[in-house]
Formats: sequence, C-alpha cells, structure tokens
Amino acid sequence: MTQVNQPRAAAPGTVVLGLSLVVGLVAWAAFLSYRFGAAYSVWQVSGCAIIVLLGSILTCVLAQGRHAWATVVGVTAGLAVPWTWEAASTDETGLYLVGLILLLAGLLVSTIVITLVTDAVLRFVRRSRGPDHVERRAGEDST
Repeated sequence: MTQVNQPRAAAPGTVVLGLSLVVGLVAWAAFLSYRFGAAYSVWQVSGCAIIVLLGSILTCVLAQGRHAWATVVGVTAGLAVPWTWEAASTDETGLYLVGLILLLAGLLVSTIVITLVTDAVLRFVRRSRGPDHVERRAGEDST
C-alpha cells in the first residue's frame, strides 16, 4: 500500500518567533555573555555565528518559508537585547550604541540572507519531488 506524501503543516508564526528568540538568546549566552580581555575572541564570534546560522535554518525549515519575518526578528532581538543590556551596563562612554548598530546591521543582513537561501532550497526540494511524490512505509513491499 502506498501513501501520498502530504506536506507537514508549518509551525505558526508565534512559535517560530519564540524559537528564534531562544536561538538568539542561546547564541549570546553561550558565546558573548563573557569576555577574555577587552574584546571578544575570534572563536566566540565564530561560535555565535554558527549558532545563529544553524538556528535560523532550523526555524525556517519548521516554518516552511511562511514566517521568514519571525526568524529575522526573533534571532536579531534574541541576541541584540541581552548584548545591549550587558554592553550598556559596562560601557561608560556610550559607544556601545555604535556596537549595537553594527550588531543589528550584521544580524539583519545575515538572517535575511539565511532565510532567503533556506526558503529557495526548500522550494527547490518541493518542486523536485513533484506533485505525485509517493513515499512507502518501512517494511512495505513495492509490488
């Protein structure tokens, strides 16, 4: 017996937004919530970028391209808010605002690119399967 592959329902926008906020917060907490000296180490920024990349891809896949805004806003806010809170509390010059602007620009551009590329890959995969894509259950005979 064959079963037609029904597309899975996309996660609601609020779920994607919440998960994206968690991704941004985890990226900040794991890599940017502490420093070894005056500046962040290369490995800290790289680790944060990897978490942002993988987490953004995950939330885009869960949303199936329907709530890209939630990924962009959630990851950006989830990382920028705690970073700003920490930076503002330790900066006496007010230059943390320059860092915030650069952080927001980098996060917005990177998450937009990630969501666009992920959405394009998902559409390609869906199209390549075609409308008559059939999946077989494990253990079923193909005859």
